[in-house]
Amino acid sequence: MKANILMKSCVFHVLLAFPGCLFSESIPAGTGVVSAASYSAPVAPGSLITIFGSNLATVTESAAPGVTPLPATIGGTSVSIDGLPAPLLFVSPGQINAQMPAGVSISPDLLTTANVAVTSPMGTIAPATASTFVNGPAAFTLDSSGCGQAAALNVTPSGASSLNSPDNSAAPGDYVEIFGTGLGVLDQQPADGTASAGADRFYIPTAVSIGSDVAPVVFGRNPGLSSAMAAAYSGAAPTLVGVDQINFQIPAGTRNGCAVPLLLTADGVAASPVVTLSINANRGACLDPPQRSYGRSAW
Repeated sequence: MKANILMKSCVFHVLLAFPGCLFSESIPAGTGVVSAASYSAPVAPGSLITIFGSNLATVTESAAPGVTPLPATIGGTSVSIDGLPAPLLFVSPGQINAQMPAGVSISPDLLTTANVAVTSPMGTIAPATASTFVNGPAAFTLDSSGCGQAAALNVTPSGASSLNSPDNSAAPGDYVEIFGTGLGVLDQQPADGTASAGADRFYIPTAVSIGSDVAPVVFGRNPGLSSAMAAAYSGAAPTLVGVDQINFQIPAGTRNGCAVPLLLTADGVAASPVVTLSINANRGACLDPPQRSYGRSAW
């Protein structure tokens, strides 16, 4: 399935090249390294990360939109992770957005720690550490907060694509394209800072759960997950650095709602923070189902 590349590029240049909303509870105090999508840890090699701190740069500047490979230095600021240079998307005194080098050493079964060093015209910042794992899935959100409405495209049976939002819901039977980071290193990983041509695929099984947390509907290529079915696509998002894309079909039984929960799972183990989609059988503006009462409980 081919996405609307122009629309994707516009959305993610906003999400990735500029600072996001900084009210997520998972943002650490002082210097911290988290996923650029969810502001949580762990982070995975090849994924997009955000570094929070102070005196990280003397300028507020982004990499040139659409130009790859990404630079290793912006405004005199550079980042190394376990000695490997990290491609940069954005620098400012309090925040850096970068790609974690794919070659950072990790354990296949255990959380590990990577050393992160930031050098700016003011000198080298006290080293920070990043909690790393083979997977650290997270979906981007429209307000860049890491919570709420996912950054996703609706794809109708005719192939038309548009941004999923409360005013523009997807219908059961439609395909949806979810964008995130941290699902894992590709079989044929592009060079650090380089955009994928879109032909790369993950060797790690990827699944999507959508619906209530009581009875989620599960997609993916992992036969160990109940009701699993092959995702239409699971791999790198074309033309974007460090961004993952999963295309899946919303099942006929998925409930309508303005904030239907969605969860990404990588390798059947690492799960993302929950984000939401807008779903309406008639498309258009979302409608939440009526509240129901199942009796009264007394403690």
